[in-house]
Amino acid sequence: MADERRTTRFEPVTGPPEPRRPVRDSFREVPPETAVLREPPPPPRRPAAPPDPSRRFDATTLWAGSVATALVTGLLAIVGTLVARGLLGVDVLAPKGDGVWGDANTLTYALTSAACALGATGLLQLLLATTPNAVRFFSWIMVLLTAIAVVLPLSLGVSPEAKAFTAVLNLVIGVVIVLLLRGVVGSARRKWAESGR
Repeated sequence: MADERRTTRFEPVTGPPEPRRPVRDSFREVPPETAVLREPPPPPRRPAAPPDPSRRFDATTLWAGSVATALVTGLLAIVGTLVARGLLGVDVLAPKGDGVWGDANTLTYALTSAACALGATGLLQLLLATTPNAVRFFSWIMVLLTAIAVVLPLSLGVSPEAKAFTAVLNLVIGVVIVLLLRGVVGSARRKWAESGR
C-alpha cells in the first residue's frame, strides 16, 4: 500500500511553461512583469467662473459722461437761480438788490453742483469695481444725499420762499445727477462689450 502511494505521486510537468497573457494597457500591451497599477485620473477641474459682466465698463466713456453731467447740473443751478430771481421774485442765494444774477454765491452754487456730479461719478466707479448691484447701491446713496441737500436749506435763516425754492432746486439737481449717470453707466458697459475686451 505504501509502495502504491509512492508510485502514484504526481510528477511535475517538464515541458516549456505556458506563456502568460500580457496585460492590456490603455494604448499598448505591457508584459505582466512591467505592468504598473495606475491611479485613476483626477476629476476634471471646474472652469473658473467668468467675471461679472456688470463690473465691466469703459472708464473713458464713464468720465466723459460725468463731465457732461457736471456741465448740465452747473447750468441747471444757474437757470434755477435766474428763474427764481427774475421770474418769481424769490431772493435765492443773494438779496434782491443784487439783481437777477445775484452775487458770487450763484457761481459758487453752480460750481458746487458740478463738483457733486464729478464726486458722484467717482463714487459710482468705486462701487462698480467693488460692489455687486453697484447701480442700485449708488442710487440709494444718492437718494439719501439728495434728501440731506433738500432738508438743509429749510434750516437756514432766510425767507420761506427762498428755503422752499432752494430745496426744490437741490432735489431737481440730485435727481438729474442720478438719472444721467445711470444712463452713462449703461453706455459705458455697452462700449466695453462692443470693444470685445
